[in-house]
Amino acid sequence: MRIAVAAPHEITTFVEASALGRLEKYVLLLNKWRKITNLISDESFEHIWNRHILDAIHLQRQRPQARAWLDIGSGAGLPGVIIASLLADVEGACIICVEIDRRKCAFLREVASQLKLPLKVQNILAEQIASLPDFDIDVVTARAFSSLERIVKLAEPQLRKGAIALLPRGRSAHDEVARIDRALYRCTVTPNPTPGDGVFVQIELRESRIL
Repeated sequence: MRIAVAAPHEITTFVEASALGRLEKYVLLLNKWRKITNLISDESFEHIWNRHILDAIHLQRQRPQARAWLDIGSGAGLPGVIIASLLADVEGACIICVEIDRRKCAFLREVASQLKLPLKVQNILAEQIASLPDFDIDVVTARAFSSLERIVKLAEPQLRKGAIALLPRGRSAHDEVARIDRALYRCTVTPNPTPGDGVFVQIELRESRIL
């Protein structure tokens, strides 16, 4: 399989040159590492630019002022590494990637080191997020990780501190949103500009409270 390392036109039009360079290095590293560990399927890697990276870029553009992100179940770094690549030149930026697979964590740390990203890798279960050092998160995200209800439950400590959950979802999003307790949470669904039928679901507590 031959994958173009250079970013396609639809990405170069609104991503700064320094971030593009980091994204291209990420694709190279992902291609190298996926041959020795199960980071990403061949089919998914075939669409790495026009589906996965573009999707993560659009996600970050939903909250361009957010500096601190928590990515649950980061896997190969989608969207955590992409967001970190976009924010690497921004003072105070920090992206925390939570991943249980040690090999994937090793890959994420290698990417963070080589690309000099403001990214911290936590090799823990998602249920252990509450044990992380106290850190003010702006946005909690997760991609292809679990149900909306479970993610909201995991993210609740951060949501109570004022963070929002911003989640890329597929065609089942509206059914999942319908199961969220609207008395506690405010939910907003917006179209995802990436080609397809995806959406972004934003969830926040109706009354954010400090624990």
